[in-house]
Amino acid sequence: MISPCAWEWLLQYGYVPWCVLAFVLVFINGPINRLLKLGKYPHIPAYSAVVITGCDSGFGLYMAQKLRKLGYVVVSTCFTSEGCAHLNKQGIHTVQLDLTKPGAYDLVAKTTRKALDATPGARLWAVINNAGVAPMGFLDWLSVDMFRWAMDVNFFAVVGVTQALLPLLKLTAGARVINISSMAGLSASVSFGAYSGSKHAVEGFGKALRLELLPFNVYVSNVNPGFMATPLIKASMDRAQELFDSAPASVKQLYHSGVLRENAEGLLRIQESPTVVGDYIVDHLVTTKYPNFTNYVGWQANVLRWFLMLPHLLQEALIRLGTPIRGVKHEQVSKLQAASASVAAAAAAAAVAGESKSESSPSASSRRSRSRSKR
Repeated sequence: MISPCAWEWLLQYGYVPWCVLAFVLVFINGPINRLLKLGKYPHIPAYSAVVITGCDSGFGLYMAQKLRKLGYVVVSTCFTSEGCAHLNKQGIHTVQLDLTKPGAYDLVAKTTRKALDATPGARLWAVINNAGVAPMGFLDWLSVDMFRWAMDVNFFAVVGVTQALLPLLKLTAGARVINISSMAGLSASVSFGAYSGSKHAVEGFGKALRLELLPFNVYVSNVNPGFMATPLIKASMDRAQELFDSAPASVKQLYHSGVLRENAEGLLRIQESPTVVGDYIVDHLVTTKYPNFTNYVGWQANVLRWFLMLPHLLQEALIRLGTPIRGVKHEQVSKLQAASASVAAAAAAAAVAGESKSESSPSASSRRSRSRSKR
């Protein structure tokens, strides 16, 4: 509820109409865009190629299969040979690689050129940067290497793959780069600091790249889904528990052993189907003439977009109220902090006592007397 004082302030300065107008514009933004940009792009899918990274499972696998059925030439990158074999059987060009290794970006470009040469008249239509990892854990025990790994896969691979394919993209008017970001790129949650940091980087990069490529009629879109039921979350939780178990005893004494599981329980309960994301990307970004830049996908994302309009202090208060950090041994933390404060107070008292003693000593008095006599 808005307080009477706030209402008076809004009415006094005439802000109410503007607030109402802003609310209406934000609310109808999606429908208006869809009305103004109706229709699929009039191109023939058979002569259009789409490159998708991270197609072993989840969004990437679903989109690769769906786009191939629609007639697109699909080039997919997979981390495993099993993922490549599965997609090869469906007529999809694949390349097995680790996007964090040297030469990976050039290999994607080489495979794409080969696929285009195999289909006379084909042009690169879209690049979907989908590959990602989601390391979980508190900074207390998550190593800097894990943060660097998240940046390598989630951010630098987006930059590297896009740069390697940029010459091909600029040859096609209307081509597009689609980055799978996350609502974690616009906000953050407990134990997802590394993941959220990398997705925030994707957001900034995407905004700049869209402006850079608009003169070439190449569009850039960021996709911001909530938590989806993909193998990524489960794999991340299993790995996170291993990292916590290997943390120093001084760290583990402050947390319950199931701290990660307890904080992730809520996320597991609200996971959505990954097909929601795959269908949206294919229907509204790959085949639409003018794709939007920011795309909130799923009910979680559309709830959070409103939540993020609140003042930051209010957001923080509501998060702490609704999703407290469970698993922290608060009594142990209080004891540790109290002990530290006692040690600091004792050290300060000892320092003051030492200064007083030195001031009252005979040698100090004689030095002051000699100083006065000289003056």
